[in-house]
Formats: sequence, C-alpha cells, structure tokens
Amino acid sequence: MITSAPFLATGRVRVAPKQMLMQMVIDGPEFARRMNRAQGLVAITDLARIREYLTTEDGSLDCKLQGGFSEDDSGHLELRLSIAGELQLKCQRCLQAMRFPLDLEKRLRLVMSVRDWPEEDVEDEGFDAIEASREMAVGALIEDEVVLALPISPRHENCDFPTMKDTKQDASPFAVLRKLKID
Repeated sequence: MITSAPFLATGRVRVAPKQMLMQMVIDGPEFARRMNRAQGLVAITDLARIREYLTTEDGSLDCKLQGGFSEDDSGHLELRLSIAGELQLKCQRCLQAMRFPLDLEKRLRLVMSVRDWPEEDVEDEGFDAIEASREMAVGALIEDEVVLALPISPRHENCDFPTMKDTKQDASPFAVLRKLKID
C-alpha cells in the first residue's frame, strides 16, 4: 500500500512523476504482500548524503521498487530495488571528475525485528535484512543503497597527483637557503 498520493496508478504499478519517488512512503509489508511496483527518476540533487563526493549534481537515477516474496519458498516478504544511472565522483588522487556507473539490484528482506533475525540468515549474501515498517521512506532506501555502493576512496585507474599552477609566488624558503649555501 502506498501512503503518499502523487502517483499515477496503472494496475499494481505506481509510476512516480519526476522526482516524486524520493517523497514516497509505503507500508512495507503490505507493498510486498500485494507485489506492488513503483518506479521513477531520482534527481542526483536529492541525494544529500553524497554531495561532498560529487563534482556535479546534474542528472538523475532510474529507480524501481518491486514488492514480493522470497525466491527460496520460505515465504518471506521482500523488496527488490534496482537503481541505474551515473554519478560524477571526485577522484581522490587528481581531484578531477570520475565517471561512476551505477547498476544496482538489491533484495531487501523485510523482518519484524532485526535483533530477532537468526544469525545464519543474516549472513546470506543474497539479500539484506531490513526492519519492516508500515511507514517506509522509499527515498531513504534508495539513498542508503547508493551510499553503500560508493567506493571508499574513488580514484581513476591511472591519473597524476594535482599540480600547482604557475603563479608568481615568492620563492620557497628552502630555495633561498639553497642559494645561500652555494654562494
């Protein structure tokens, strides 16, 4: 069930008009049980937690959220989130723009309480367990997954350290000392 209104309904699919997916709030278990879908564009400017890593905030990400049941016949409720697009990260070596394509497919298993989830199930690499809620902010789910996908220290494969531009600065004190020593 979707609790925020500005969406065009087409059967079980909710298509968010531009930028509205970030404001969408769903009843997670009901959304999954009904196998609802929502999709839309998310402006990169709406991803506040990654701004410091970007060289530009232009563009958007194509996001889709699908509710359903686990594939392992256990009957667990899941959300499947896909995020596609491109970010322009700041290379931590040369400080120039670095293309970073995103193509994420995440399975988020809804659990009543993360504390009560069996340890062997938490270690399963096929999905992440998240606490189910009747008010789940889709924007927060999207932003969390984008943040987790970012490299710790983005760098080009091959680049140089930034160089100082030619400026008419005073000579370095060490250069002055070197001249004194030679004389």
